Amino acid sequence: TRGSRWSHNMDELTGCYTSTPVVVPACVGFIDFDTCVTPTSQGDYNGTLTATVSPAFNNGSTSQSTSMHVKGIPSMVTAEPLGENLNLGSAQVGQTKSGSFQVCNYRSSPVTINSISVNDGNFSVAGGVGTVIPAVQSQYTPTCRAVTINFTPQATGNFSSNIQINTTAEDPTYTCSGTGTPGPFITISSTGNGTITPSTSVQYGGNITVTMTPSTGNTLNSLTDNGSTRTASSGPSGAYTYTLSSITIDHTLVASFRTMYTVTANVTGSGGTVSPTSATNSYGRTGQSFTLTPYNGYTLDKIIDNGIDVISSAYVNQSVTAFIYD
Repeated sequence: TRGSRWSHNMDELTGCYTSTPVVVPACVGFIDFDTCVTPTSQGDYNGTLTATVSPAFNNGSTSQSTSMHVKGIPSMVTAEPLGENLNLGSAQVGQTKSGSFQVCNYRSSPVTINSISVNDGNFSVAGGVGTVIPAVQSQYTPTCRAVTINFTPQATGNFSSNIQINTTAEDPTYTCSGTGTPGPFITISSTGNGTITPSTSVQYGGNITVTMTPSTGNTLNSLTDNGSTRTASSGPSGAYTYTLSSITIDHTLVASFRTMYTVTANVTGSGGTVSPTSATNSYGRTGQSFTLTPYNGYTLDKIIDNGIDVISSAYVNQSVTAFIYD
């Protein structure tokens, strides 16, 4: 009888396409034969294997086909995914983004990663050096170890770097890239008579001190940071400071200034005292208290506030407290 069944074995690493006539003995029905393939490069390959027979099969066909798949794999140390770039995306200036790729061993013996280096200062290597990668697990499955790359842009723009891996076997290379974007922004504004500086972008996680300087005769009334009230510190020459630390978000600072007024008190004649004789307060704030004390035998005659008599002679031989309001 003529056989109508056949099978094949496939080696994914060595060999070549072969076509050698074989004789299938009568009554055997089928025979095994090898199909050898040599990939020309790394990657996946698909094809069709066709067996042509003579005489024809029982169904009248003179050939039978089967699909083939072969994967070309390296027999060395590689950086993977093969042929790709480690894109770390966007990061604000000073911010760190991390990503990883794999160093894979297709060899039949362990290899050690001696060093990993980058050639751009915006990138750094986090670990991997000294790692021992065991031998390949099988003909098709390598042993891999992850290597982490950090991207911390120092300026805005697009950056890229080569990654050089030195091992006890081959020294594969890889590439990485990332984009630096502006860091958190400090927006400032003020009301009243005074200035606040600076308005600027800062590094992610950085610090900045903002200075508020009232104009002559003014003082800081209030400060808000993203709508919340904050307390500023007194600085040199009548200025105020406010420090933002570990900045990771945008901030909007609003400073409000108010005018200061001086109230001067004095006594006409020598029949008593007033205390204090001078006081400074700001617009819209609570009044300033003055104490007027007549000497024995004297009485309060009047209180003149900016030319206006605000109290009549009604207190005799006692201490009198007068409240003068802005």
